[in-house]
Amino acid sequence: MRKKVLIIAKPWQGGLHKYYFNAFSRVKNFDVEIIFSYPETLYQYFLYKKNKKHWFDNLRNKINSNKYDIGFFINFNPALRDLENTNKNILYLTDKPNFDQIDIDFFSQIYISDLGYIDSVSYLKNYVSELPFGFDPSIHFKFKNTKQKKLICSIINQDVRRDNWLDLMSKNNSFPYIYGNYYLKHKLFFQHPLKIKPPVAFNRQYEIYANYEISLNIHANILKKGTNMRTFEASGCMVPQLIEASPGIDNYFEPDREILIFSSIEEYTAKLNLLKNNPKIRKKIALNAFKRANDEHSYDKRVDLIIRNL
Repeated sequence: MRKKVLIIAKPWQGGLHKYYFNAFSRVKNFDVEIIFSYPETLYQYFLYKKNKKHWFDNLRNKINSNKYDIGFFINFNPALRDLENTNKNILYLTDKPNFDQIDIDFFSQIYISDLGYIDSVSYLKNYVSELPFGFDPSIHFKFKNTKQKKLICSIINQDVRRDNWLDLMSKNNSFPYIYGNYYLKHKLFFQHPLKIKPPVAFNRQYEIYANYEISLNIHANILKKGTNMRTFEASGCMVPQLIEASPGIDNYFEPDREILIFSSIEEYTAKLNLLKNNPKIRKKIALNAFKRANDEHSYDKRVDLIIRNL
């Protein structure tokens, strides 16, 4: 018997809605649909701005009238209260969990992406477990590049924690190429106009990584434990990674074998030079990280966990 999965998420969500759409679609006898919880087109945005309550009422009715077997909500907007099919609804809270107690009963199961926030959900009767980020093998893969590679890049958006690290890197002549909303919108852009590039679409990251020897990942302030989406995505693209240390990151990738981590600017520059001067090390850690990601961290594995817990 075929089952229908309905994914409800904001359209930008860093590509997460697409990764889960693809992973659920790869499950035999599963049909998948996405309903966006925020306007996707200019016309929808016009209707939304004209009357938000009416827009969300229509959206809620659309969800409630949908004949689905699994409702997978990536975060939740309180404007959608009074959902039906509560025994079929799963809530996935990413980054810092944000919910009202009154909304919890609309879901049969709740997952979080960051175990650093476990205390805010562990007491809930419908809390299941952590659901880490992952990589999508149909989107994150090694892309062959025949051009000469530059040294290091980082696909990141603005954040105070990142600003501090980038200031230090600038002062130590180890500033990376950056792709994200630092472009034209931050003082660093005017200090490094040739190194800061526009944001890149989530489904084209592999093209960027193909042009660089190393991926730099600096965590945003919101992260408390583990690591962010970029670590998993870059491992799928088979690019060596230099990542800011965080508690619990070794639960996903082994430092010095699958990734290199740093906790100070001195450690960053030392490991950057190590990778720069040792292509064999770059190749080895990239391959090790890819194997680990492929074995444990694909979104197919995340979907397997969800299905087992139904």
